[in-house]
Amino acid sequence: MTNPIGEFSDARLIEELERFCPKTAKEIEQNYFLRSINRYRRLFLALPHGGGEKSLLDIGARLYTAFIYANYLDYARVAVATKWETPYTEASLLARIPRHERISVQHFDAENTVFPYRDGEFDVVVCSELLEHLAIDPMFMLAEINRVTRPDGLLVLTTPNAASWASLRKVLEGKHPYTWSMYNGSSTDRHNREYTIDELDRLIANCGYQLVKSETFSASGQGFSLKEKVLSAWFSLPDTLRGKPGLNPSRRGETSLVVGRKVSAIQDRYPSWLYFDPRPTARPSLES
Repeated sequence: MTNPIGEFSDARLIEELERFCPKTAKEIEQNYFLRSINRYRRLFLALPHGGGEKSLLDIGARLYTAFIYANYLDYARVAVATKWETPYTEASLLARIPRHERISVQHFDAENTVFPYRDGEFDVVVCSELLEHLAIDPMFMLAEINRVTRPDGLLVLTTPNAASWASLRKVLEGKHPYTWSMYNGSSTDRHNREYTIDELDRLIANCGYQLVKSETFSASGQGFSLKEKVLSAWFSLPDTLRGKPGLNPSRRGETSLVVGRKVSAIQDRYPSWLYFDPRPTARPSLES
């Protein structure tokens, strides 16, 4: 079965996503969709067709993506896991969605709560634009994702690329390289740690998955700006003069997407490249 999302124009895809946004947030989300439509398209295209049989868990999702999974990708069961109860997942909105009986919503903190699902319960797990928000122990969530994914099942993950040309340009302009690091005074709902695409490749292996796809791209689909193209040429110049390929521009897009196929249990709960020492007694005190 083919994935129908490839036939949608950007305008059509935005229209479908907007159908199940809360009325109070439609203007905000419309601007967000315009900035992120290529990411949504690539995410949906990275998913296998559900065939009316497969199950999918999306961590940090909203009901407008669940609508796509259940109706256009034909997943028989769609679980939406989110930390907070918000208008984006309220029961009255869910009741309006075609095939809403296929969709369920669970609220829990994925970074420190055992997922309320059985071992190997899902064929596909999606973790889109969430990893960068985790503040304490990201591997807890990834270990739980491994547990609830069936053998040979898929993990599809997107997150901002910390090594993009856009981030490098910000550094050279004296700005912060993260795409969203603002404090709100009440929670850690900001980007606490952004990852390079090479780090994601390592992370997938640490989590017991075989890498199927690894790519970066512009979230909006507009490609590199003129400044970013100049940066690419400049930093590649030494290699170019020596007849070498230079930096790979395909790894410098602002958004990363990786797909992994589960081949084993988690391989490294505390990767040394990500944790300095997970033991509580090893953490520095405020007085040190």
